[in-house]
Amino acid sequence: MADYISSYYNSIYKISSTQIRGYVKTTTYTNVSSIEYTMYFQREISGNWSTISTKTGIVYSTNNQISYEYLTVLDGYNYRIRTIHTVRKNSDVESRTLVSSVIYV
Repeated sequence: MADYISSYYNSIYKISSTQIRGYVKTTTYTNVSSIEYTMYFQREISGNWSTISTKTGIVYSTNNQISYEYLTVLDGYNYRIRTIHTVRKNSDVESRTLVSSVIYV
């Protein structure tokens, strides 16, 4: 299998006292059949991370994917996102996973 992913990135931002935004970007060396992402919004409770929402998206016939996802949350907790970046070119599949920094809302 060829190495298609040239870079992948995610970040999380506090928009307000009740809203956060996740950002995901995937770039490939060449045009591919599709670039997909799965974004898991996670909240820390008693030292454990739990997924509270999952967002997905896909872009076809491209070499770049950028998306923003928003979520209304409870204040007083730590949040992060975990993203899976999946590239498909014909029958080849390449995937990377990344966990963001932590923010307090």
